[in-house]
Amino acid sequence: MKKNKIRFGIIIGITLLCLATIVGFIYIKEVVNSVTNQNNIYVKEVTRQLSNNISDKMDGSLRELKLVSKNLTIDSNTSFEFMQEELRNLYDRSNFIEILVSDIYGNAKTKDGFNLYIGDRDYFKNTIKGKPSISHPIESKLDGKDIIVYTIPIIYKGDVVGLLAGLCDAESVMRPISTKIYDENRCTFIISQGGKIIHSNHAEDENKRHFDEDIKNKFLEKLSLEDTGSGKEDIKGERKYIGYSKIEATEDWYIVTSVPEGSVFVDTENIIQNTTNILVEVLIVTMLVIIYIIGSRVANDIKLEKANYEDNLTEISNYDKFIIDSQNSLSGDNENKKQWILVCFDIVKFRLINDIYGYKVGDEILKSISNNLKTNFKEEAVYGRLSGDIFALLIKEEEIIDDLPNLVNTIKNKIVNIDCEEKFNRNINIDVYMGIYFVEDKDTNIKDIIGNAEMARIKSKEVTTTNYVVFDENIKEEKQILMQIEQDLFSAIEKQQLKVYYQPKYDYSKEKIVGFESLIRWQHPTMGMVSPLKFIPIAEKNGFINEIGKWIIEEVFSTLSKSILEDLDIVPISINLSRVELYQEHIVEYLEKMLKKYNIPNELIEIEITETTTLNDVDFISQRIREIKKLGIAVSMDDFGTGNSNFSNLKNIPIDTLKIDRSLLLDIEESSKAKLMVKSIIDLCKALNLNIVCEGVENISQVYILKEIGVDIIQGYVYSKPISFEEYKILLNKKGRSQI
Repeated sequence: MKKNKIRFGIIIGITLLCLATIVGFIYIKEVVNSVTNQNNIYVKEVTRQLSNNISDKMDGSLRELKLVSKNLTIDSNTSFEFMQEELRNLYDRSNFIEILVSDIYGNAKTKDGFNLYIGDRDYFKNTIKGKPSISHPIESKLDGKDIIVYTIPIIYKGDVVGLLAGLCDAESVMRPISTKIYDENRCTFIISQGGKIIHSNHAEDENKRHFDEDIKNKFLEKLSLEDTGSGKEDIKGERKYIGYSKIEATEDWYIVTSVPEGSVFVDTENIIQNTTNILVEVLIVTMLVIIYIIGSRVANDIKLEKANYEDNLTEISNYDKFIIDSQNSLSGDNENKKQWILVCFDIVKFRLINDIYGYKVGDEILKSISNNLKTNFKEEAVYGRLSGDIFALLIKEEEIIDDLPNLVNTIKNKIVNIDCEEKFNRNINIDVYMGIYFVEDKDTNIKDIIGNAEMARIKSKEVTTTNYVVFDENIKEEKQILMQIEQDLFSAIEKQQLKVYYQPKYDYSKEKIVGFESLIRWQHPTMGMVSPLKFIPIAEKNGFINEIGKWIIEEVFSTLSKSILEDLDIVPISINLSRVELYQEHIVEYLEKMLKKYNIPNELIEIEITETTTLNDVDFISQRIREIKKLGIAVSMDDFGTGNSNFSNLKNIPIDTLKIDRSLLLDIEESSKAKLMVKSIIDLCKALNLNIVCEGVENISQVYILKEIGVDIIQGYVYSKPISFEEYKILLNKKGRSQI
């Protein structure tokens, strides 16, 4: 009976042990399946994030090219100098290592005027068909380095007339796949749908390169079926988690990540073995497994969060993480005693530092600034790298008036104050532009707050007295107005909103009008009269100045033609040409065309160019002036005294007339030195056989002084403001035009 009980107990024990073993194995199998599924999800998500990072970078580069390509046209009327300026502007604000423009035959020029042929490149053949293109890594024809080329077709009147290309260092584009996730055994590479390996994070490692081919062959068929996925595969006896995801900015590029099983979930087999050995302590084993699973999941979540929210280079928050942390800090703040401040700052001439000292030095500077932010602010502020060399800092201050200078000095003296002599053995001066925004409403969207600080940062680059600007409504309003002006400017000619006004030049000794200066005015339907000082710089920047300039030229010629037909006592009219217009290849031909079209005597036309335009490129501008004068058109230098006036250049520039700017006349009534200086300029001009006009003369007292020191021709409000065409005709019709 006892033996039966013992036997029964043994059977029960064995049964329970078997049941426990079965339950244990079932549980372990479920755990393994769950872990495998979770790891598949993690690897898939990491791969997708890497793909998105590369795709976002590529999309950003294509957007930069698209914005510029809309303002570029390649035809017989387009000068390379104009395109060259646009290319250089794009280069200055982008991360491209080179910018070039090509015609439809593959003849290309770089931003610096270097000629090369790209008609044999696949990216050229694809883009010339009208579609943007991103090339595989190829060898540069400029310096032999591996590059990736972004290309955008240039469309003019519905046709492809050329392409705009931006060159990026292939390594910098592919840098996200080098992110330290899991361990050094991770293999990441980019392939095309056709099976070509485009880039690998261990391309130079002969011992690992064969893994790329094995993984590629295993997953090539899946790439054609779905854009994103993952799985667990046996690659030459080694279990690996493999994730793949399409890079959306490309047509057929995929990023593939392979991670050994042990790197994702360490010692899975050991857990199974240990659990089997201690099935009696199922509860303990279960608890350990649960703890281990939670720990693994937390570790993977941390790794995933690091990939998503940490800047790869500086290891501080990236833009997305800064947005989240800042929003949380503002929304979680229940105190109103302190003021939140957001500061955006970037390094002065950082691109130049990269160009002169190399990207390695530039990267080290960014790392040093990030380390200084950690050291000085720790947990007291939210900070991050938004992009490039732009950093942001959100901090709370008690006394804003007293603390703002301290905050500015902290950034200048502690954050960006790097001992470059010791660190790089180079004497590099590092300074910053800062934009500051006081957060008035903590519920404001953080992106709008950053946008306001960014507008102030950009504005600080225009200020010479300080390197920081505090955002106010004037900045916001100014930005909105300038955007509206640029938008409306393109249709201003068509809507007949632009008008030419004429300001007389009066000869005091002869008591009569001897000429007019044509001046543009814009009667905006909602803004009223818009100053040329606002819209001309915008037109020069976006290239529309060429259209405006041609319109003004033809209006002046038309005015003279009508005046001749009406038998008015006409005098010459001067036309202002900007620096951009002077660089137009066909500007002289256009003037000659207008002379012939309207049959205007050439002595009735005069061209005015500013002093700063002339002195920026004396040789080229002097040659262009000679070409204009061959048409029999006189040339005058306008605004003399506003630039870095250099009298020695006057003898080399073939002008006929010098126009003295009003800034030299402001204190001529009170200052004997000012009077002597103007007299010296006049005496020099007479010695050089130059005509003299003083502009901006506002009162009769100035007229008497100018007459006394030898000036005869006066222009300014003392005689007449700029007048409309109708008033111009009345003035020319007057008998005894001394009565202005």
